[in-house]
Amino acid sequence: MADERSRIPAGELARWLLVAVLIVAGIALYFRYAPRSEPIVTPIMQDTSP
Repeated sequence: MADERSRIPAGELARWLLVAVLIVAGIALYFRYAPRSEPIVTPIMQDTSP
């Protein structure tokens, strides 16, 4: 048993690679388009309470 290698089936490896590619693409798109976009909610003025 000590000589056996653990192997990942091709289908499972492809699924994990797809997940990794989607995450990297999402992060890249965020840094590409987020700085140019307008904020959804604008900051409100601070309430001046006594």
